[in-house]
Amino acid sequence: MGIFDKIKRFTKSSSGIDKQMLIEVLESLTHPENGKSFKNLGCIKGLEVDGGLVSLKLELSLASQDMKDALKDSVARALERFSGVKKLEIDVVSTSKPSATQTTVSKQGPTPVVFKSLEGVKHIIAVASGKGGVGKSSTAVNLAFSLASQGKKVGILDADVYGPSVSMMTSAKRPTDMLDDLIVPPQIDGVKIIGADMFSEPGSAQMLRGPMVAQIVKQLLTQVNWGELDYLLIDYPPGTGDIQLTISQTVNVSSAIIVTTPQEVSLLDVRKAVSMFSTLKVPLLGVVETMSYFLCDGCDKQHKIFPGDGAESLQKQYDLAILAKIPMDPKLAESADKSKPVISFAPASPAASAFNMLAEQVVITQASMDDALKRGLAHFKLEWKAD
Repeated sequence: MGIFDKIKRFTKSSSGIDKQMLIEVLESLTHPENGKSFKNLGCIKGLEVDGGLVSLKLELSLASQDMKDALKDSVARALERFSGVKKLEIDVVSTSKPSATQTTVSKQGPTPVVFKSLEGVKHIIAVASGKGGVGKSSTAVNLAFSLASQGKKVGILDADVYGPSVSMMTSAKRPTDMLDDLIVPPQIDGVKIIGADMFSEPGSAQMLRGPMVAQIVKQLLTQVNWGELDYLLIDYPPGTGDIQLTISQTVNVSSAIIVTTPQEVSLLDVRKAVSMFSTLKVPLLGVVETMSYFLCDGCDKQHKIFPGDGAESLQKQYDLAILAKIPMDPKLAESADKSKPVISFAPASPAASAFNMLAEQVVITQASMDDALKRGLAHFKLEWKAD
């Protein structure tokens, strides 16, 4: 029986707080870095229940204050599901300090260590939307191959464990080789690709709880031989939950690209993703609007299929650059079904042109951001004025 099954059973059968049930739930939780259960770690050092007040003490080895805060939030979410709990006091004591050999990569936000597998990676870029079905994976895949076609060293990680599609879109197969105890990812046209679905049976459902899924994504990040890369793109899953938090706690995400469609209903979740990256102190490169228009081959005119101004709305609200608008292009859908990026499947198509322009904008904008950070600027904006 899982954590939330236990909580559900308890809340239906009692109106008070059962201390033993609280302990069972706590023991089922896992360490965010090594995946071991609290029961096996023996880290629960104190638990008191006084009316609606629950106070507890945990002793764990944690790499940073941000990890400690994230753990507190995770514990609070689990225990707040109990009826009768009115207030929580959680004391997390770190039993070790970061090793002197662990190199931090950023002074802003979390300070993850640099893993051996990522030592040669210059930029880690999140491709996210907070929502499913907006063409995020297509954007990540085609951006990766467009960057590679422009001479960049690129990798892509499919972090959507429940609904992966990158391997299908690229024909990448299960890795078979190891180097220095790290998995050697398959390469397609020079792009290194990895995803959880490569290690499972085709068509099988990934019925996994949050902590286990987060651990899988962490392993894909840190146990793969990425080698020298200019850009490692991470295709984020929908939502703003365990996987997204785990990535930010594990590595220093250089920047994020927000993907949306024009409709306001798409922006409902996209705004949450923007808020998440702001909270995690991950700078945003800009927004990509997919399904933006249809280019008629008869009149050569752009026709808007969906209502709304998704990219412009985000630009005005958050001062985001519009990196690209990707058209609705039958060649894009066909290329994905045939496991090829559209830039090689149909290089003269409107979609291929749009993705090549997107790649150019990403390179320019990331370089500008790097330069601003080197000069100590936390925020910058380019503005042209006519004399």
